[in-house]
Amino acid sequence: MPKNSQELHQILVDRGLYPNDAAANGDLAFDGYTLLKESGQWLVFISNRGQEHDVESFKSEEAAVRRMVERMRNDVFRTVFFDIE
Repeated sequence: MPKNSQELHQILVDRGLYPNDAAANGDLAFDGYTLLKESGQWLVFISNRGQEHDVESFKSEEAAVRRMVERMRNDVFRTVFFDIE
């Protein structure tokens, strides 16, 4: 499991998911999962045409990273994240 958003973002880049399907570096994904820090909270949501959907907020970066990986595993990206514990 990635320890922070930087590690998660690198995984997204390495697996070809950034920037279309997912982003964890403060950018919005074009049409997919986004993790970013805003007003002291960590947010995980689906970005679709500039709109935020299914927003969840977390106090810790670690919890937000864990949740984003969990959400992606339960979606079409489960085969991409099969090896992340």
